[in-house]
Amino acid sequence: RRRRRRRQRRGGGGGGGEPLSALVPGSHAFVKVLHEPFLRVSPAASDFCRAGGHPQLANEAPVLYAGEVEVDAEGVLLRWNNLSGTYKGEDEKCYQTGLPLDRFWALHAGPRDPKDTDAARYLSSHGVLLRRALLLSDADFEQVRRQWDGCVRALCRDDQFASATHERLIAASDERCDAVGRYGYLSLVSEAGNAMASADADGEAGAAAAESSQTVQLSRTITASMLHVARRNSRGG
Repeated sequence: RRRRRRRQRRGGGGGGGEPLSALVPGSHAFVKVLHEPFLRVSPAASDFCRAGGHPQLANEAPVLYAGEVEVDAEGVLLRWNNLSGTYKGEDEKCYQTGLPLDRFWALHAGPRDPKDTDAARYLSSHGVLLRRALLLSDADFEQVRRQWDGCVRALCRDDQFASATHERLIAASDERCDAVGRYGYLSLVSEAGNAMASADADGEAGAAAAESSQTVQLSRTITASMLHVARRNSRGG
């Protein structure tokens, strides 16, 4: 008797609304195998957080990543997760799937973060809790960025001081981006180390001050880098 092989479909990355093969609507188990430029996707559809069959898709071999992809009637990716009873995909390794981050729902262990006040951040389904990676889609983020660019241009056009300050900030962000490329975060690490040394001497008060200082410095660096990217994008470069 011939052994019947389990049907598998080769799905694409699904980015930008591209179809994931000819899957029926619903949630499908998937695995990403080393050296394969596609996802192995089960044709069987289930509810989100209920798809199974990951070991069979992988022939019970190790995989790079595993989870579920949910598609609509046209095969367009709606959302995906890293839920699998066999394989445990780490959040920071989700890029290995090639799937878009703005549609990723990560398996969340432990209580909800009290800082996440938006009800759309979490999804509780079939006994598991998922956390949405990004509340804004890539398209929505781009729209907001363009709106912000318009606000900045209008402000700088009508206010000479704002224009001069903005140019100084752009120059400073360029300088910092160049410094990060050349030297990394050495200055930030050094400042954090000095702050922690002070914390050892001053106790809890010093620890709180050190953490605050490190957070402020990192926030400034990230903010400058984001402004740099936004400015370059607005210039079309």
